[in-house]
Amino acid sequence: MTVGTHLLVVLLVLSAGAWSTPLLTPRLPWAVLVAGFAATGAARIRLRLRSASHEFVVDELAIVVGIFTATPLALASAAGFATLGWQLWRRRPLLKASFNVGIAMLEASVAAWVAHGLLAPHTELGPAQWGVSWLAVLLAMSASTLLIRRVIALTADSGDAQEPAPPPVSYVPIWMFSSALVGLVLAGMMLVLEDPRAGVLLAGPVGVVLLAYRAHAAALAERVRLLHESQHDPLTGLANRRGLVQTMANIPPKAPVTLLSIDLDDFKAINDAHGHAVGDEVLRVIGLRLRGVARRHDLVARMGGDEFVVLLSPAPEYTDQVVERVKGVLHEPVHVGELTIPSSASIGVETGPLDGLLDRADRAMYRAKRTRERPLELPAASDGGS
Repeated sequence: MTVGTHLLVVLLVLSAGAWSTPLLTPRLPWAVLVAGFAATGAARIRLRLRSASHEFVVDELAIVVGIFTATPLALASAAGFATLGWQLWRRRPLLKASFNVGIAMLEASVAAWVAHGLLAPHTELGPAQWGVSWLAVLLAMSASTLLIRRVIALTADSGDAQEPAPPPVSYVPIWMFSSALVGLVLAGMMLVLEDPRAGVLLAGPVGVVLLAYRAHAAALAERVRLLHESQHDPLTGLANRRGLVQTMANIPPKAPVTLLSIDLDDFKAINDAHGHAVGDEVLRVIGLRLRGVARRHDLVARMGGDEFVVLLSPAPEYTDQVVERVKGVLHEPVHVGELTIPSSASIGVETGPLDGLLDRADRAMYRAKRTRERPLELPAASDGGS
């Protein structure tokens, strides 16, 4: 899929090769385009809409400026070069970095192809150009969204998916935010083209807005931190009972979900034989393993003591896979220093509406615990064990 993305970009750029003149003058230097994409690639804006958090990138700023002041080849290469720099800086895996570079170049290429295909060179920035700008950005984002969803679907078919593809409606806030950004960029460009000195006037309000947003973001981050601490277990980092209840409150009551109630077998014997420090490490390892096999939208919670819960998001086609993975990791030995601690657990699995689901899963777990045939066999405690 990564190779196909780059081939598509090459075809788009080659087909736009005849467009060697920017739509507006002056032409921006290529280095300025790269700097613009690098700056917008570093920016992230987080907003909360209808109790859901959304993170927005602002690379549309560079794309809109670039489709008017650069050739398609210059725009696509600048987007790819800047994205490659960020991928290397963040030490992304090679395959993921290559795919992200391809996505950035695809968005820039589609936007440039649409704009240059519909507008003539040396055009004026008027209502027709505004409409083409919005259309170009919308089509560019749609192309990258479809490609990303296709990659998720292919991963799901191979059995390696950690989550299903998000529904198309989840992209609506992103498209709305991008449309607003396009309008702001066009307004700024019109002012600067009318009188370059307007750039100085724009710098002040933009700076104030950025400072205000940073202050707001810092306050929001503190509130998020406090909320996170109240809903998460400090030992394992998993959700606690309060976090589980909050998550369940956001799920439609009639939605069929699967819940796993888990109780580690003979955990008290581990604490008695090796001390609470070893017991805590066992809990941390089990928590990491459960989180590792769950999908992104699943919830793993520690209810207290040696009890865990896994709440699977409504996706029946993946549920059986996740349940089997959970069972597998719970029966793998845990290594703590030189100790090898056998691990086993009693698991209750229930699927259905949320009402009473946790109680039913708990009862299923206790039935499983009563059917165990023998106690857990622990390695001998060391001389220094407590």
